[in-house]
Amino acid sequence: MEIALQYDAWDRSGTLDGRYKKAPAHRCGELPRRRRLVWTLPDARFSNRQNGGSDFRLSVRGADLEILGVKVRRLDKTELERPALRVED
Repeated sequence: MEIALQYDAWDRSGTLDGRYKKAPAHRCGELPRRRRLVWTLPDARFSNRQNGGSDFRLSVRGADLEILGVKVRRLDKTELERPALRVED
């Protein structure tokens, strides 16, 4: 199973001038137990440039999955230069 995130970024190398930049994906062999996936996106633009005025989209391949919630918050400063993914049990 794979859970992927595409987001609107300042980095123009992403699809359609950065509108659909790929963040690191989470891959696991079987259906996972409840986990929290935390993406840090230092180049997020979030200017409503995706279809329907969206800023990001999630996709799941290989299994049915229930997403219990999505939380977006702005960080004051990050040392990261590239998008990162952290998995919490």
